[in-house]
Amino acid sequence: MNIQKIREDFPILQKQRKWSREKIQTEFYSFRNFLGKTPKEKDFKKHKKYGLYKALIRNFGSYTKSLHHFKMEPNLKSWNRSNIIREFKKVARELGHVPTYRELVKLKRLDLISAIERHYGYKYNIVVKKSGFKPNNIRWDKTRIKLELTKLSKRIGRTPTERDLKRNKCDLLGAATRHFGSLNDAVKHCKLKTNKSFVEDDLWKYWERFVLKTAKLIHPGVVYHPRLPNKSIPDAMIEPNRTIIEAKLNISGDFILQDIEDYRPFADKIEFWYLYGKPTVKNKMVKFVSPEQIEEMLRANGNEELLEDLDLLKRGIKC
Repeated sequence: MNIQKIREDFPILQKQRKWSREKIQTEFYSFRNFLGKTPKEKDFKKHKKYGLYKALIRNFGSYTKSLHHFKMEPNLKSWNRSNIIREFKKVARELGHVPTYRELVKLKRLDLISAIERHYGYKYNIVVKKSGFKPNNIRWDKTRIKLELTKLSKRIGRTPTERDLKRNKCDLLGAATRHFGSLNDAVKHCKLKTNKSFVEDDLWKYWERFVLKTAKLIHPGVVYHPRLPNKSIPDAMIEPNRTIIEAKLNISGDFILQDIEDYRPFADKIEFWYLYGKPTVKNKMVKFVSPEQIEEMLRANGNEELLEDLDLLKRGIKC
């Protein structure tokens, strides 16, 4: 009889290891980053990590309590409108007031924000009303949208993209979409001067996809979109050496400072792979990877397809 095989098939019978809280935390974060999400019980069984799961329960009383200890939200099986309202009310109770869209961004509740966008579009006030609260008295019209877009443009030194607004001004993005039909149309109405980083609102999506493909080619062990303990989600992470990779369409300006603050506790190095602009921030743990450096890596690897994609992206052509 193969005892080892039985133990592998039935994790509950595996020999118990000695688990300190420090060891639990290290292995749990590593497993969570490997999955790219908060693990469920079936994930522990599937990847033969059931000993870690039992250690979490023994040390914290329950798996849910261990997630609260690590400041993580338990996985919801699926987001529906009822779950959204329940979570929104919970956030409101914790804050002591009705949260604005911008506050949800600052709280790193990206899961809730994404669910609201999927189920309610940008109609945030509907969620507020259905939760039994009165909407914040912020009234948007075309004049105010023009004013706010112009102010943001001056602050960041270029025409804001959809990604900029999602990070800093979700309410403004919603208002621009409602009143003009799209952010592009709002920008045109405001007569903002476009620059080469503003080829199309969604060019950043193509750049991010290119960066992830290249990072996977150069670093096979890279993990896409890991959820960090503070709920921030970088584009990629090389786990063995705790290096975070973040794709940036334009690296000019100091708007990357928030990323550095979010990622610093969980990384030894942060790499910003950018398409346009010049780095203006100096930090020992930060490395800026230019298109020329990316080209060198691809040439060394001999990947002609990605080299062609890079050339197109540099010219503002989505591929």
